[in-house]
Amino acid sequence: MQAESRQGLQARDDAARVEFRWRAKSGEHVWLESRAHAVRDQRGTLTYFVTANRDITARKRMERQLQLANSAVDNAHEMMVVADSEGKILDAQCAELGRVTRLYSRV
Repeated sequence: MQAESRQGLQARDDAARVEFRWRAKSGEHVWLESRAHAVRDQRGTLTYFVTANRDITARKRMERQLQLANSAVDNAHEMMVVADSEGKILDAQCAELGRVTRLYSRV
């Protein structure tokens, strides 16, 4: 990752953003986003990088759950209904009719 980011920044692309999985000291895997910005001297020579990292594990977990839910709905062979805890139908798909996008409420 460092060599890849450094090559991009040396090619006068002064910013880089990378997402990657990292194994924490606890042994747990976490997702990180790393941003690097090149700092140059008056001649345009790369002098150093300023970097910032942030934990995006929760976002990645939610993205994966959304992908799985969309996949389940998209691959339903008969009828699938997604409802909230109050019984309001949020999404429905019927193999013959396609996706129904209107919201319904249980009576």
